[in-house]
Amino acid sequence: AMGAAATTGIFQQVPLTSTGNRETPAPTYAEEPPNAEGNLSIAERVSQLSPEGQLQSRRSPHNAPAPTPIQNGHRPSAAVDPSRVVKPARRSRSPRWDRLAGVLIAGMLAIGTLGFITIRTLSWVSAALTGPKLQRPVLDIGLTSPPITIPTPPPPEAQISTEDIAKGVIDGWLAAKREALSQTHNVAALETILIDPAFTQWRNRANGAQRDNWYVTYEHTVEILNVEPNDPSAEALTVDAQVREVAEYYELGIRNLSNSYDETLNMQYNLVRQGGEWFVKDMTKLD
Repeated sequence: AMGAAATTGIFQQVPLTSTGNRETPAPTYAEEPPNAEGNLSIAERVSQLSPEGQLQSRRSPHNAPAPTPIQNGHRPSAAVDPSRVVKPARRSRSPRWDRLAGVLIAGMLAIGTLGFITIRTLSWVSAALTGPKLQRPVLDIGLTSPPITIPTPPPPEAQISTEDIAKGVIDGWLAAKREALSQTHNVAALETILIDPAFTQWRNRANGAQRDNWYVTYEHTVEILNVEPNDPSAEALTVDAQVREVAEYYELGIRNLSNSYDETLNMQYNLVRQGGEWFVKDMTKLD
């Protein structure tokens, strides 16, 4: 039955003639291109049946590929259409600069936006913590006058010289001498300018004048000749001075001309500083 079906699929029925005899026509093939199925035997067809018992569907003549000719009794493998071969896309080795530039620009914009937001947030927080800003008055500062009055510095203190020190101390001594040997005999004046040994010597002399009832009036002129050392911060000075002394001697209230005199004396004084004050320690008459 399968053979008859196969034969029926290949050959067509022959029509009768007008005389009723069958004309033996030449066999004609179905209008389908020769393919591999047309050359198969019945056994091969049976082997190609599908599980449902039907032959595999034939391709339509329009879609069927061109038959492959048999060469030397062997069927070559099906030729591959070059147009249908999918070639793998080549990966571009060159970097995509446009994408890289886009990524960089986007990153910079993101960083700038984040920085702006951060700065504004910090400014708001700072303003909230510090409170409102106070309006300060604007200073009217001109170019011709300073904004504040600059006080004039006081002049430096004139540094006293050693000659001034010597002159002041010797004048003080001569004034105390006039007080102690005057008619009032103010012996206490010697304590303000003399120290021992000069103090004891002149105190005894003043006490003797008061006891013996005599006194002297003096006039003095002093010229400083030399001071050693020439250092105002020194604790001791040696002074050479020329002193003119005019003395009027009175005994029992009567002027004694023999004891009166007018002399210019060359004197040397040794001065000492004690407790910030200068004193005459001793004195010597020079030739």
